[in-house]
Amino acid sequence: LTQAFDFIVTPLKLMCFPLAVLKLYLVFWVIFLNHQNKILYKNCLFRGGIASSVADVRIIFKTAIEHFSTGIIVAHNHPAGSLKPSQQDINITNKIKEAGKLLDIELLDHLIIAQNKFYSFKEEGIL
Repeated sequence: LTQAFDFIVTPLKLMCFPLAVLKLYLVFWVIFLNHQNKILYKNCLFRGGIASSVADVRIIFKTAIEHFSTGIIVAHNHPAGSLKPSQQDINITNKIKEAGKLLDIELLDHLIIAQNKFYSFKEEGIL
């Protein structure tokens, strides 16, 4: 799993770096994976304002089910540049994780991207 996971996350991190620099508003991406951690689908599901975005767990998992996903990675930017997860970031991560348990769709990571850097909930031991 680790090698497949690294193969997916590294390009995602690189893909999101320009996103964090160029966007003046928050965007929330989801990558949908199969049981071999191959990308089935990826999309920017939510867009927000300068300081926040609303990520709807129902839409995330509706899309995951439509694509027969067994795992997801979520990522969003912090336009202000801080990598520190907000309480809202922690809450949505936990909500996605718990909803995924019910559906057997694993949340593999949640990435926060800001100023060519990233914060990984997985790497920090939160997931």
